[in-house]
Amino acid sequence: MKKIVILILFLGLSCKFAERELYILPKGFIGNVLIVFNTKNGSEKVYDQYGRRSYLIPTSGILLSRFTDTYGVINKKFIYSNKDKTLNELKGIYFRDSIQSLDTGRVYAFYGIDATITFPQSKDSVGIQFISVCKPRDLVHFMNQKFVKRILGMQFSPEDVNYKKLLDLKTNP
Repeated sequence: MKKIVILILFLGLSCKFAERELYILPKGFIGNVLIVFNTKNGSEKVYDQYGRRSYLIPTSGILLSRFTDTYGVINKKFIYSNKDKTLNELKGIYFRDSIQSLDTGRVYAFYGIDATITFPQSKDSVGIQFISVCKPRDLVHFMNQKFVKRILGMQFSPEDVNYKKLLDLKTNP
């Protein structure tokens, strides 16, 4: 019994917990969200009143952030913001989870497509995270968009990581 307790304590203490995160989406947003972390020209680091990182996603779905990318046990919350300040929560689903049991008429935030890109000459790196906000039947469509494939397959340079270039890639894949 002591060995089991020690094993549970060891496993619990060795887990790295990522910072809690809050994704604030524009009301009714459907589509892919791209967040690029560790950018010098990104949005300010903002925490909500509960100590969660807050990402205010613009209508384009592209956010450059000064936050560094996070790893570890995750705690993500996705919400739609409304003009009257009411919040509607979306359930977050890891994209590799089964979607068979999900309500086909409901919108979810599918997450878990992440990458880190290191620039060899400067040794700087950025983290990239995609989130598809859609109904389960549309998930394959959003994950197969040219924009997603181009970003994940691209060789970046630090100059490529700016809002205007990423928006142009999204609108003209």
